Order: sequence, then C-alpha cells, then structure tokens
Amino acid sequence: MKRASTLLLAITTALAAPRAHALLLGGGSLETDCFAAFDGPAVDRTFVVCGDGDPGCDADATRDGACVFSVRICAHVDRVHGCHSRRIADIRVRKRGGTLGTPDPSIPLPALLTTRQACGDLGRVTVPLRGRGRKRGKVKLRMIAIENRTNPNRVRRDRDTVTLVCLPVACPRNGLGPAELTVQAEAAGSDVDLGSSGALHDMPGPARWGLTLCLTGCDEATNPVCQASGGLAFNPVRLRTFGQPVPLVAAGMPVCVVNRLADPTVSGTANVQTGAIDLTARVLASVYVTDPNQLCPRCSPNPEVGLACDGGLFAGAPCTPEAVVTVKEAPGDNVYMVSSSCPPAGTAMESLLFPLPLTTGTSTRRGPAPCAEPVGPAAPDDGCGDGTCTDGICTDCLATTAEGACVASRGGIRQACCSNDPSLPCFPTAPGTAGKIERVGTPVAPLPAWPDPTYPKLASGARMVATFCAQPVSPLDGVTPTGAPNEPGAVIVPLSERWLR
Repeated sequence: MKRASTLLLAITTALAAPRAHALLLGGGSLETDCFAAFDGPAVDRTFVVCGDGDPGCDADATRDGACVFSVRICAHVDRVHGCHSRRIADIRVRKRGGTLGTPDPSIPLPALLTTRQACGDLGRVTVPLRGRGRKRGKVKLRMIAIENRTNPNRVRRDRDTVTLVCLPVACPRNGLGPAELTVQAEAAGSDVDLGSSGALHDMPGPARWGLTLCLTGCDEATNPVCQASGGLAFNPVRLRTFGQPVPLVAAGMPVCVVNRLADPTVSGTANVQTGAIDLTARVLASVYVTDPNQLCPRCSPNPEVGLACDGGLFAGAPCTPEAVVTVKEAPGDNVYMVSSSCPPAGTAMESLLFPLPLTTGTSTRRGPAPCAEPVGPAAPDDGCGDGTCTDGICTDCLATTAEGACVASRGGIRQACCSNDPSLPCFPTAPGTAGKIERVGTPVAPLPAWPDPTYPKLASGARMVATFCAQPVSPLDGVTPTGAPNEPGAVIVPLSERWLR
C-alpha cells in the first residue's frame, strides 16, 4: 500500500500547482535576449493565442469579432542566463497584420538609458478575425532593441518577434439566448480530500483553470435551463493539461505528475436564471517515475532558441516558463522552471481517474465503504481506530473562512476529524454509523438577472463540489481498471462565471 499512498500523495499535491505568466523573450540570440522583451500571457516563446471574448486574454472580454491583447515592453530583463546589456538606446516596434509594416504607437515604451529592468505601460493591440468572424486572425509584432555604444561598429541588437493569434469562438449562436458559459476556478476556498486514512485530506484544489461550455436549449425569456457541453479553456497547448507538469519527491520516489481531461468534453446543465450548474467531468492524473536529478523537464536557456525544453517528449522545443518550483527533497539543482510545453516522455507508472459529478447543489456518498474494494475486505472508512469521525472538532487551523470553516495548514478546508486525534481529518462513514461524505455547493445567479437581455452576465462566489471514487486505471488508456482498491474523495471548487450570447 506504500506505493498507492505515494501515488495518491503525488497526484493530490500536483493538482494544487499554480500557473504563472512569463515574459516573451521573442527569439533571437541568447546573448542579447535580455535587451528587451514582450510581456503578456504566453503559450510558448513566440505565440500568444486567445479566443474572441475569452476573459483570460481578450482585454474587452466581448465576443465582437476581434481580440484585444494587453501587451507591454520591458527593457533590461532580469535573470536571462548568459546575457548582459549596457544601456538601451532605442526600441522600435512594428506590426504586420491589419496595417502592414506600420509602427505600433499603441504600446508605450519603457524608460530607456537605464541599467535596471523597466517596463512600459500596458498597450492594447487589436487582432480582428477574418472571413466574417469565422477564421483566425493574427498580428506579428517585431521589435528591435539597440544597445547604446560609443563605437557604432560594435553596436548589438536584440531582434524579437511575437505573433498574436485570435481564434473564433467555437460555440454557435443560440438564438437570443446565452450561447457560452466560461467557469474559472479560483484559488481561495478550494479543497481536495482523497483516501480513507486522512493523510491526503485538506489539499488546496487546482486553481485558475477554465472550462468553456457551449449552451443550447435555453432562450431569452421562457426557458433558463441550458444544455452545456465543452472543454478546457485558457490553455491552448499541445496536451491540454491542467497546469504545468509538477516535479515531486513522494516517499523517496522521484516523479513528474501531469493532469489532464480523460475525455475531451465536459457535459451537463446550466441555469442562467439561478446559476445552478451540474457537470460530469473525468480527470486523469498520471505519474511518471523519473530521475532524482531531473524530476520533470525544465524550460531552460538554449543557445539556439533562447529557452527550450531540456528533455521530455518535446526536447529542444521552444517554451515559456509557467512556474518556478523548488523541490526541497531533490538532490543537486532542485529549482525547476516548468512549462506545459515540456511534458515528460515515456509511459506513466500509474494513473488515477477522478469521475467528478460537479454540482453547485449537494453531493453525497453514503457509508459504510463508500468505495468498495474489488477484492478482499473493505478498508476502515475513517482511519480513526477506536475514535469517531466528528464534525467541527478539528485543530491545525491557520485561519477560518467567512463561513467559519477551518483552513488547514496545507491550504484546504477541514470538515471532520477524529475524536481521539483532532489533528487527523477523516470521512465519517465508519460501519455501524449513518455517516456520509457530503459537500454542499453554492449557486450564484448571474447579473444582470435573466431575462434581462444584457450580456455578458457575471457571477462570483459560486462553489461547485463533488464526492467520488478515485479509480486506479491503466496509464496506457486511462480507462482499464488495475484491480487496486478504489479510494473515496471529495473536492470543493470556488468559481467565477461569465455568460455570453
């Protein structure tokens, strides 16, 4: 069971990993890449991709046939390995697309003739769709940063290029009713509880991922209940993952964890009047056993392209760091710049399938043995031994939420703990009790209130929950059961919503 515990620990920890944005160095020589850089939400080093109306990247957040990118320029970029600049004398920016080859005065330049990193104000670059809004549009920004030197024959230049791509919204029009719903996970108030022992409870949930759902069947005034179907948003990368790969040392085992949707779509219903949402999703978390000195591929300096994956499935491919992770248990260089563009290679050791019946209502799984093992006796439900699993007695609270719930030191939300050890969380489903695993969601009606025809409609403070059985499956297909015991689990996901027509 040690291997199973290691796997569950690795997967649950990886689900909590944050995403981050990074500077777009834009290519060119590594020796001059620190002269200047574009700053914006990146897919890789030289592309930014956005969907029309996507609030994560379209600055006007409106489905209007164009994407508005917020971009700024930074000079004397810090921490670019192998690059040292003197004072930058001039920065020139031109764009191709829209008006071909024209200067772009919409992006303010940073203060020049400085020796420290300085960024200009955010500017806006509009990229219209083509083909009457049905085809993607793109604008290419070209920048030259020129170093200030007294000898004109030895002046160095940093030449950078970034392409801004606007994608049409995939959802077709739904008459006069809402056509699209985007839900985005928030960081505060999330929780993941996995396994009956309590050792893997109170983990913070994955944050800042998004789902875009196409809506049908509802209308402007008579029927607010929409059929919803869609998939991952805000993450148009090769493998459509939940965040970047996560390097871990779990129970002495070096691993790299990748989380993704097991199925390409999520489906269910969404009520534009009440904010009630019910979805079915299947999340697959895969664990790759790696080398202690290379837990996950790094997004590292490369003399040919600037930054590239130093190993893994796409070794040598350009990348943008999305997070910097320090793994204290790892030997040698334990700092990892990781990116969604740099997944590990090979076959995962094991995978867990999370069938998540997400709801803003109430999700319940009754005991005893809410996830019966396929063979042998059922494991103890609550891990409390001679004690009982009781609500409201937990210790190890760093803070309390506005509702008075205990925020654990790991960052998740505690519900119930053992009477004989109030620091040990548990599921109250032991034999001989009427216990159950239960999580209560919160629907929030979007505003302006339906049937007001004004869009977008917004909602914040909603909460989706799920109780489920984590199923160990073959990493080859993410479907075939391995015969290992299923483990009970529960999640809480705070959400913000955006409804579009």
